[in-house]
Amino acid sequence: MLPRWLPLKTAVVYSGLSHNTLRKYADEGIIHADKTEGGHRRFDRESIDRYFNRTENETLARFKELRL
Repeated sequence: MLPRWLPLKTAVVYSGLSHNTLRKYADEGIIHADKTEGGHRRFDRESIDRYFNRTENETLARFKELRL
């Protein structure tokens, strides 16, 4: 089962977006993110997949390719 919520570093690798762009998209509501109690963001993998119009098979292939 693939993780739904990704820490920033993993989300950057998975999405191919920079830290700043990922944060900006989260602030603008383009990609959904929540903050932990400690103030760290967790990015919604499904939201990233929707942004890139990835199918479930493409998502699985991306995780295997990146070895996440």
